[in-house]
Amino acid sequence: MSQPPSRHSVDELIELGRQMVAQGSWQVALRYLRLALQQEPDNSYAHALMALAYQRGNNPRQALNEAMLAVRYEPDWYYPHYVLGIVLKDQGRLERAEVALRRALALEPQNASVIAHLADLACRRAHWQEAVRLAHQALSLEPTNRGAQLALALARGSQGQLDEAERIARHCLSEDPEDPDALWILAMVAVRRGDWRTGWQLSLDALAIDPEHPGARETLIHAAGMRSKIMVPALRWQFWVDRLSPVWRFVALFLILAGLHSGRIVFSKDFASTTFWTDALMFGWVCLVLFWLYLLLVPPLFYGWLRRARDKRLREAMRHTHQP
Repeated sequence: MSQPPSRHSVDELIELGRQMVAQGSWQVALRYLRLALQQEPDNSYAHALMALAYQRGNNPRQALNEAMLAVRYEPDWYYPHYVLGIVLKDQGRLERAEVALRRALALEPQNASVIAHLADLACRRAHWQEAVRLAHQALSLEPTNRGAQLALALARGSQGQLDEAERIARHCLSEDPEDPDALWILAMVAVRRGDWRTGWQLSLDALAIDPEHPGARETLIHAAGMRSKIMVPALRWQFWVDRLSPVWRFVALFLILAGLHSGRIVFSKDFASTTFWTDALMFGWVCLVLFWLYLLLVPPLFYGWLRRARDKRLREAMRHTHQP
């Protein structure tokens, strides 16, 4: 369909635009919605759908402009705030996204989709307990909500509860075999179990559906790391750290630094080097220092090597991730 018919009411044009957005035909959706806005320039729903269409068309600036117009024209309706939250979240503006989504939830407290996006936002911030709570809340309102199911699977997998994460992801995949998020979560579970071959293949399956999927790219890199024996301890350490919330990560770092400082104080004193506890403390302190040196040196060298790897898929994945 090259051009949409123009002789429709505003409501009909908006509904046709909504259907095209849902089907992924964002260019056709824009044509319908522009026709609707020619008749009603202040139609909030049309502007919100325009924002989603622009977002799918990889035009973040226009998407944000349209979402903000939608909010301006109808600030007391939850949907414009909801769309603004989605646009901001997809653009990585997490704090502003949470403000918009919280406003949408205040206006529509029982909306499972809003809560599911908040759960996904908590996952992006590594707030796993909050993500689980929000996902369960959304599923209590709408048991089939796909966003909440995937957020729950991701949070459980990141917490180390791999069996539950796999069960949820396989359920999502049974309903939609072309779901790249479900494939990615299964890949993540496989890699964390040490099965890099399965993780590698599932990551490629996810990227075949969505070549821009950031999680699948990162998991592909992790699979390559698990294949390299020298990277396995570093990845195991990263997976363990990923299970912690940001607060507990800070606490763990503080305890490690405090331990190093205590060791320096002990060694600065005139203890007999033959005592058991002094020798054990020195051994532990030296091992910790060596491990930190390993974490500082080996992963950057490995990721640098991947950037020049023969496998084009790895090179592409490295270009689009935040690996050191």
